[in-house]
Amino acid sequence: MDIKKKIIIAASAVVVSYWIVNKTLDLMKPKIRSYCEQLLMDDQMMKFGDQIASVEVEEVKNLPMTRRINTIGRLKAKSIIELKTEIPSRVEDLPVSDGSQVSKGETLLQLDERETLAKLKSEKAQYEFRKAEYERMKSLHGQNFESKKKMEEAKAGMETSEARIEELEVTLSKLKLTAPFDGTMGIIEVSKGAYVQPNQVLGSFVDNSFMHIDFKIPEKFINDVGPGQVVEVTLNALDQIFEGTVEAVEPKSEIESHSVKIRAGMENYQNLLRHGMFCNISLIIGEKSNALSIEEHAVEVEGEVEYVWVIEKGKAMKRRVMTGSKEKGRVEILAGLEIGEMVVVAGQLKLYPGSKVKITNLSADESIKTKDDQEFDKPVEKISKKFKVKRKGQKQ
Repeated sequence: MDIKKKIIIAASAVVVSYWIVNKTLDLMKPKIRSYCEQLLMDDQMMKFGDQIASVEVEEVKNLPMTRRINTIGRLKAKSIIELKTEIPSRVEDLPVSDGSQVSKGETLLQLDERETLAKLKSEKAQYEFRKAEYERMKSLHGQNFESKKKMEEAKAGMETSEARIEELEVTLSKLKLTAPFDGTMGIIEVSKGAYVQPNQVLGSFVDNSFMHIDFKIPEKFINDVGPGQVVEVTLNALDQIFEGTVEAVEPKSEIESHSVKIRAGMENYQNLLRHGMFCNISLIIGEKSNALSIEEHAVEVEGEVEYVWVIEKGKAMKRRVMTGSKEKGRVEILAGLEIGEMVVVAGQLKLYPGSKVKITNLSADESIKTKDDQEFDKPVEKISKKFKVKRKGQKQ
């Protein structure tokens, strides 16, 4: 037998051996896993022995729950402007102070207007002279003592002077910054006597009486949202829930993010809200009258698997569940539990599958309705849900 055949036979033997080893390990995986779980359970039982764990439980109930979209957004004032000047000049007067309330039309900042007033006075005098000159030329032309050309030149001089007056009056108005609406003066960035340049930010002026909330939602919810729907707003800075309504839905979806912009609004009654504040948005898009629910902290997570501890015949058993929407500390259970079952809500750290428990939050005469022993890997069945859209002002 030549060397080439020996190499081929040896390589084939290695491949076959590798396949046999992998196949054997695959067949043994369930047994190994079961053995490890049994060892872990035995270790826990040796550790705790017949110790009875004290726990608190809650009965699985049907309660009304809302369907929500939770996202983040920013508050935007009803009106906000930055004070800037178009003309370089010196600050002559600051009649308002930082943070003061100002009515529409009041002066916020006055720039030096003396030079412009002088030019305006001179131009008005020029206008009166040219107007008289035009009237004289017009009269002479009517008597055929002056040509039409001179009369038109006089008229053009008068109209040029009139336009110059209008230009100076516009310039004069730009030297006085007035409030375009009722609002609050922000921090003034300049001092009296300072020389300011065009487009330099001199301060801000804000109307916080009404707040807009701008946020985005995934485009898959576009048909669930419309004007009038209720929005709940919470802020990290305030321990309070504010309620508003959807005002408008952007008629297009953003190509990059596949999201849709929403604008909601609400009154700022207590003047607690400020422009630019970060907020958490909870948009109510539906309501379910009978949702199977438990306390949110009863649900534990291992990797991507959610589970709870269920009391069965005086023992704690691990049960896989599928959760839905969350609201006010409660979570909807889509599959894995049935109404009336008892779920552990406190004391889970002491438990292992099959551990004995003592329920501390039920009186002695209260009976606990439990189901027969069920497998840990209980199949998760899909539960159909019917929601109705909740809009502000509608009767349920």
